[in-house]
Amino acid sequence: MKAKQLKENGINHLQSYFDNSDDKEAVKTKFNNISGKTARGDVENTLFQQRTSRSNRVLIKFQDVLDYNLTYEQLNTFEGGVAVEFLNNEYLDNYTKPEKEQPEIFKRLKNKRGSDDNVSAIVVIRGVGLSESQTQQKALDDFRTYLQEKEDKYEDAILIKRRKNIKYSGKGNSCWEGYLYYNIKGGDQESKDSHEQYGVSAKKVQLFNPSEEYAGTDVSSDITLVLLYFAFHSVPTEKRNDEWYMLVDMYKPYLAGRVYDTGNLVDYVSKHISMNIEKDVLYDPIQHEKIYIEDFALKNRNNQDEKVNALDITHQISIKKCGYIFDSTQGVLLTPARPYNLFWSKHLSNMMQQHYSLKEYFDRQREIVEKWKSYNIDALLTKSL
Repeated sequence: MKAKQLKENGINHLQSYFDNSDDKEAVKTKFNNISGKTARGDVENTLFQQRTSRSNRVLIKFQDVLDYNLTYEQLNTFEGGVAVEFLNNEYLDNYTKPEKEQPEIFKRLKNKRGSDDNVSAIVVIRGVGLSESQTQQKALDDFRTYLQEKEDKYEDAILIKRRKNIKYSGKGNSCWEGYLYYNIKGGDQESKDSHEQYGVSAKKVQLFNPSEEYAGTDVSSDITLVLLYFAFHSVPTEKRNDEWYMLVDMYKPYLAGRVYDTGNLVDYVSKHISMNIEKDVLYDPIQHEKIYIEDFALKNRNNQDEKVNALDITHQISIKKCGYIFDSTQGVLLTPARPYNLFWSKHLSNMMQQHYSLKEYFDRQREIVEKWKSYNIDALLTKSL
C-alpha cells in the first residue's frame, strides 16, 4: 500500500476512538500538520513562508554549509529549492579573499545571489546571537560601498521580493528576485528594515522555510508514518481491535522497506525507548508517563493543564546539535527533521529536554540525582520555606 493511503487509513483509525467531531478534527489536523507546516526557526519574519510544507523552498545558513561540509550537489537535493543565507559580512569577508583562499563552496555560490537555479543565495544583515547593532550597521555600510563600487547598484534595486506577473509557488527560485534584506534593531542605531524603508510589504516576500525543518516528499511521508505508528500504541491494549492489528501489520512491512544509512524504520520504531518502557505501549520517556490516545486531541494551549500535556514532536538529538547529513541510501540531504530522529513527548517534557539529546538528558538527570543522594532534601526544603 502507498504511503498516502497508509496515512489516510491511520488517521481515520485514530479518529474512530473519538465521538466528538472537534476531537476528530483536532486529531486529523495534528497529523496533517506534521509535514504540512513548519515553525519559523531563525528565519526573519519578513522572509518566512508562513508555515507551509516541509518540502517547500528553504533558507540555509552559509556557516552551516561550511560546518557540515555540504557540497553544491548535496544542496541541489533540496527538492523545493534552497537559498544560502550570507549573514552580515560573510559574503564580503569571503569575496575579498584571494580566490585560492575562498572555500570551494563559496566559489560555486558567490554568483548565485538571486539566481533562479535550484540553489540560490541571498545576503541578510540582522542580529545574530550577541551581535550589536553597530556590527550590523557596519556590515550594511560595507555592502552599500561594494554595491556602488563593484556593481553600480543601490539596495532598493536588489531587495528580495516576489516577482510580478508570475504565478507564485512555494517551491523553486524562479518566482522571486533580488538578494538583499536587512533588519537592524536596538542600540544607538535607529531601527532599520530594508523593506519597510522602501515600502515593500512583507506579504510580497515570505519566501523561505528554515532548512532545519525541511524534509523532501518521501522523507516527509516517512516522518508522518513513523509518528502515526507510535500513535497507534497510545491506544489501550483492551481497545485494540481487528482493524488496529490489521493497520499495524500493514505499516510494519512498509516501514521495513524504508531504509536509510542508519537502518530501516521498523527497527527504529520497535526499538525506541518510548515503546519499550512497557512493550508496545507508548510512553513519554522524559517524564515516564503513558501517552493516551486522548492526548492527541489536546489543542487548547490557553489552558495550562492542556498546554503542558499537549503532545509535541520531539527530537532524539536536538535541532542545534543534529545538523545535516547526506544519506547515500536515499540520495538526499537529511536535516534534523529526519524520521529516525523524532518521537512524541508532552509539551512540558520538550521544554525540560531543551537542547540536550535524549541520551544527554538522562545522563544529566543521573548526575543530578547522584549529587543529591547524601542530602535530606525534605529538610533542606523545609528550612528554605
